Amino acid sequence: MSDGPRVKPHEVRLRPVLPDDLEWMFELQKDPEASRLAGVKPRTREVYFETWAKVLKDAAVRPRIIELVGPGGAEPAGALSVFQADGRHCTGYWIAKQHWGRGIASRALTLLLEEDPRRPIYATAARTNAASVRILTSHGFRLLGHRMGEETDRYEAREVAEFVLDASVADLPIERLSPIGVTDRDLDDLAALLVDAVESGAAVSFVKPLGLDAACAWWRRSLAEASPRSIMLVARACGGIVGTVQAAAAWAPNQPHRAEVCKMIVHRSCRGTGLGRRLMERIEQEAGASGFTLLTLDAKVGGAAERLYRRCGWVRVGEIPNFAVDTDGVTPHATVIFYKFVGNR
Repeated sequence: MSDGPRVKPHEVRLRPVLPDDLEWMFELQKDPEASRLAGVKPRTREVYFETWAKVLKDAAVRPRIIELVGPGGAEPAGALSVFQADGRHCTGYWIAKQHWGRGIASRALTLLLEEDPRRPIYATAARTNAASVRILTSHGFRLLGHRMGEETDRYEAREVAEFVLDASVADLPIERLSPIGVTDRDLDDLAALLVDAVESGAAVSFVKPLGLDAACAWWRRSLAEASPRSIMLVARACGGIVGTVQAAAAWAPNQPHRAEVCKMIVHRSCRGTGLGRRLMERIEQEAGASGFTLLTLDAKVGGAAERLYRRCGWVRVGEIPNFAVDTDGVTPHATVIFYKFVGNR
């Protein structure tokens, strides 16, 4: 790992790969530690240059050299590209080992995604490559799941994490999901969504680390115990769930008119798009149509959720100090209570 300083945004730039870059890139991909982390096998010279001769002629592939710009000029620090695989747009990158840990891959990926508007874009990383997984999720890539990759001439046998960066979510359909209609794929998606929320610091009842198996078990148990009157909504993109919210019917016999809105979660790749507001508006409509007249909820004081609920017209009742702890499992935070009347009172 490099001990060099973190780069500043203006110090990283991209340019097209040129034939003169191939010798440097060939040596770069031979690094044994980088190959181990990526789970790939270095190509021979013949195969490498033959492959890249085709790549440079393919208009659908956009390979870029990552350059560091300093007082002495520019030097190559890695490479990345958007390419086609199995009919999908995919991205991948390779950073010279002396520059690891400086934020170069993250900045370069930002520039690439700004330059290339094609969506969705898919990516994979060895599950054990924590740095790459972190970079992808911080750029809004959503975890689709994990699979075992078989050994080939190019790849080592390894467990692979698959990600996607979705297209615009402004018009994503929101559907009501029946607990008895939840599939194993739905459970995997919901588990990944919950893990993403916890990893991003959202106050959703859990602390780090939360594994996918534990998250899936919680969803399975929660759905099995849900009241028949409870409501669950999900938003999907590219076949996967990227947002959800529930209205859990109050258990008390003297509160048949009340439901608690909970687990309002939007994946990081879809935040800031208005999806959270759409989910809230829809759950209010569904609750009112189902005979509920009073909805309640709680949120971390000062968090994004509190701001969303205020914008949606919820009434703030008050705060409870030290109600829960942050996802670090240590730092206490206050919770604010809201209510809203819906339907025909």
